[in-house]
Order: sequence, then structure tokens, then C-alpha cells
Amino acid sequence: MAATIKDIAKAAGVSVATVSKFLNGGNVLEKNRERLEQAIREQNYHMNEYARALKTNRSRTVGFVVAKFGDVFASELASAAVAELQKHHYSLFVCESHNSVEGEREAIEFLASKQVDGIMATLIKNDGWYYKEIFDRHQIPTVLFDHKLSFDICDTVIIDNAGAAYQAVRHLIDAGHREIAIVRGPRGDYTADQRYEGYERAMKDAGIPVREEFVLIVDYADTDMYDSVKSLFALKQRPTAIFSINYFTTISTVMALNELDIDVPQEISLFGFDNYHLSKIVKPRLWLVEQPLARIAQEGTRLLMERINNRGRQNDGVFHTVNLPANILKGDSIGKIE
Repeated sequence: MAATIKDIAKAAGVSVATVSKFLNGGNVLEKNRERLEQAIREQNYHMNEYARALKTNRSRTVGFVVAKFGDVFASELASAAVAELQKHHYSLFVCESHNSVEGEREAIEFLASKQVDGIMATLIKNDGWYYKEIFDRHQIPTVLFDHKLSFDICDTVIIDNAGAAYQAVRHLIDAGHREIAIVRGPRGDYTADQRYEGYERAMKDAGIPVREEFVLIVDYADTDMYDSVKSLFALKQRPTAIFSINYFTTISTVMALNELDIDVPQEISLFGFDNYHLSKIVKPRLWLVEQPLARIAQEGTRLLMERINNRGRQNDGVFHTVNLPANILKGDSIGKIE
């Protein structure tokens, strides 16, 4: 016979009201939470999610829109979000937009049809007006990651991209480097622009002119990106250091250096961006900017649950941006120039 809420209450030594509150995502005392989780496991209790959704008008699901499943940042962030949402007894739907705005619209429409309680997303465009029409139509609490729109239409969690890039380039400058190249993404891409801004500011503060030929703009969709990176080494005057602004540019830079048999850090210094085990795989160990994924997911979940649990705030027009500092991981990929 299937266990009931009364059975759970008796096994945990709490009231039926406390069990009901816990199962519906409410806050309970830590000691009661531990007892309830143990009792639910022991009693093999399974909530009828459909019945609960009808009663509470909540599906206890959140949608996550990512550009591509192969995007390491998005997949790692989705994984971290699952862990955070489980604490609130929520599940996650993940939809791929295939790196297109049409795909994003279709994904949001699909999630709305599934009556998700909230949406997390990493979006492509920066145009707030484009997304405002979609968000206004569905009225679903939404949190964006990784970049800000041209104006606020929902809560956002980002890292201090410009500040992190500034720190990285300052490390190279402090090691004596003046000929510093940057491998960046397309103009108009929020993170690429912000990280370039940090690079440019660090160079300016040190009185070092930015050389146009040292600014390599690459297409993230280019599977042979490392061929573009190799062009830096066909220059008459090569850079002595490279700052690459994300996981894909860092991997491509390492591939290009390996193919050209250029030694790091003896012949060139390298400061990368994003970890995802790079610090354990690539040798010499890279200096890296690391995004605090667990904290990003934690803050995003907090903002989303506040909107879900306080429905009157969904459209109050007051949106929050959490700007988190990045971590700097020390490595062995920077050589000093005397």
C-alpha cells in the first residue's frame, strides 16, 4: 500500500501541516527537513505531481534555454542549477535553441505550453525590445545568465567580465609583457565586448597602445578557430603573450600553439578564460579566469524562487542584477620578461 502524508508525518514525528508545507516547497526547520527527507526515503513516498499542480497551480518545473548543448558553460551551469533547484523540490527542462533567435522563441513557447513555473536562459541577442514582447506575453518569471540585455526586463546574474579581464591582462603586464594579443569573440556579443573592454582598459592604464593586428576577432561557431589563432604567429612582430576570452578561444589557442610547436611559457605566455578541468588537463598548468558556476546557479535560483513564491512581484518593473566576481586560478603559463 502506498504511503500517505499521514504516514510521513508519523514517521518524521511532525504534523501533517508541516509535511504538506515541506512537499509544497515551503520552509521548515532544518531538523524537521532532515527527518522528513529520511521518512520520505524510508516510506518510498511519491508525490502525485499532476494532482499537486492542479491544487497549487504550480508544475514545480523550471525551463532552461541554452544556445547549444555542446556549450560547456551552459551545460555546466544547467547541471549546477539542477542541484540548486532540487533543494526547492523543482525539476529542470533543458531546451536547445540551436543558436538562433527563432529557436529561442520556439523553446520559450514550448516551455510555456508545459506550464513551467519559471525560466532560466542564456540568450543570443542583447536587444531587450525583442525579448520583451515574448516575456510580456507569457508572464513567466525569468532569470538570464551570462549577459545583460539593452534594458532590464527580468532578473540577471552575470560576472564582472570587464574586471576579470582587466585582472588577467594586468598579470601579463606585471610580468613585463607589452606585446599582448587578445583572442576575442564577435563585436556585439555582450561577454566578448565586456572582456575586450577590460583588456583595453588594462593596456591603457599601463600606457601600452593596443595594436590592431593583435586583436583577433573569431567566430565562436568556427570549428577550425585555431587556424585563425595561428595567423598571429605569421606576423612580422609576434606577440609575447595572449589573453583568450573564453573556453573555446582558450582551447583553440592551445591547439594552435601545439601545432606550431611553440613552447609555453618559454616562447609565449598564455592567460585563458574558463576552467572546466583545463587546469588539470593542459600542461603547463594555465593561468585562468574561472567563473563561479555554483554561485551563479545559486543566485539565479534564489532570484527565480523569489519571483515564483511572490507572484505579485513578477511584473513590478523592479529587476535585479547580481554581478559576481570571477576567480583567478594561478598557473605556470606566464613567463617573465626582464
